Amino acid sequence: MGDSPAASEAPQLFARAAQLRDHEIAPRDRYRDARLLTILDRAVIADAGNGFRHTAHYFGEAFRRVLAALAKPPALGALEVHRIYNTGVVIRTADVCIAIDVVVPPDCHAQVEEFVNRLDMLFVTHEHPDHLDAKSPLLSLWKQTGKPLIASLDRPELPVGGLVSEGEHAGVSWACHRGIHWVNQVYSGTFRIQIAGRVILHSGDNTRWLALSKQPDWQGADLFLFKPECLPDEDVKGMRQLETWPEVLKNLCPRRIVPHHLLEVLGHGLGAYSHLLSLHLQALTPLPTDVISLLEGEKLTL
Repeated sequence: MGDSPAASEAPQLFARAAQLRDHEIAPRDRYRDARLLTILDRAVIADAGNGFRHTAHYFGEAFRRVLAALAKPPALGALEVHRIYNTGVVIRTADVCIAIDVVVPPDCHAQVEEFVNRLDMLFVTHEHPDHLDAKSPLLSLWKQTGKPLIASLDRPELPVGGLVSEGEHAGVSWACHRGIHWVNQVYSGTFRIQIAGRVILHSGDNTRWLALSKQPDWQGADLFLFKPECLPDEDVKGMRQLETWPEVLKNLCPRRIVPHHLLEVLGHGLGAYSHLLSLHLQALTPLPTDVISLLEGEKLTL
């Protein structure tokens, strides 16, 4: 991406990214123009010198856009997927609204109650702070509502890909399978959710896909929310995911992939949380599977 930009450039880079997002490029069926993703990456790199102040504001604005969208009814028969921070998504139809791995940006804590009131179910893949928000009022407010909280808990006696739990509520059926986070073999659940006749897979921080990809009910999903950072990691065969990805993808054969866990710098620092990972994913993923860029605050309609 060239020379690292100076901290003073961060506001201008975020402004340029917003201009591209709102005026030049709309979400579409093929992958987002790399200009926008590169500008966002450079904006975050620059903002490291500002303590990621402008990055936090970017995530806050995205959360507020989603909240504003939820105030309007969805189209009849549509299923909406709204992207929020890190691996967080809100999925809704005219009948039900669920969220997965919600972390509320610090400057949006005043809007948490309104957000909770919009939801019917809350899913959590694992208890790391970039997936489970313990600093905002979210959990305490949620527990007061009595609405379902589907939190994945490890069952170490199960093999990778084993069924941890399953259930159904309000027309939403779900199954949680055992996954492995790449860091020190820490657990992460991964969800298969069926809602309004569509199947959505959510990776959480799982980095082990060979076993899961061979399970028939995980194949042919409408949407796979996937963490591309796991691609360089080793799978159960001791091979890199980059090597096993063609086999995994052939088995899963989802209609669409949306990369997530990108720009997650507020909790992890710069690291490898770049959109370049998802551009690499696009190169590894042939048709008929679409790799779709869905930025924070944006909506995908299925």
